[in-house]
Amino acid sequence: MMVSRKGLIIVLLLLLFLESRASYGFIGVGITYGKDFRMSGEFSSFSPYTLRVPVYITRGFRVEPEFGYYYMRKRIYLSDSSEYLRSSEEDYFRVGLGIHPLVNLEEVSIYPGVEMEIQLPVEDSEGEGILPLMYGTLLIGSEYYFIEKLSIGGEAGICIEKYGDDTYLYTRGALTMRWYFLEKD
Repeated sequence: MMVSRKGLIIVLLLLLFLESRASYGFIGVGITYGKDFRMSGEFSSFSPYTLRVPVYITRGFRVEPEFGYYYMRKRIYLSDSSEYLRSSEEDYFRVGLGIHPLVNLEEVSIYPGVEMEIQLPVEDSEGEGILPLMYGTLLIGSEYYFIEKLSIGGEAGICIEKYGDDTYLYTRGALTMRWYFLEKD
């Protein structure tokens, strides 16, 4: 499933709207590398890289649209065994939105928040139809501004995922880098 032009136009219009509403005026771009930590052995490998567009609405509040491409290797294990019944590979395009109130210290921002995301299937190695993944994350994060408009940080969160009729609960960790390039007067 490819992303439609209409979907990209809607996302761009949303970004322009958010930027026009920003009273504080920072907008930027960021990249995240994250890892999911699941209790069951069902999913053995997950490679999430995400592009983020942080938009400060006020000094203490940021929204952050997210876009990413995920590669997932899925293994279904026999109960109480290290052997698995089958393995498949799936590709997803991810679209999400993070909402983060901020506590700003001198060179550090701390942010609790929530992220809502959907992952749209792109390809399945077995040729089977795969369902979109929908999930939400409660998180806590921090970023350090090592120069004025460039930050590095980390996040930890608890995720709830909906896949068809199944629901999963797991944790996630992520490393982030953000560059803020547009500022209002």
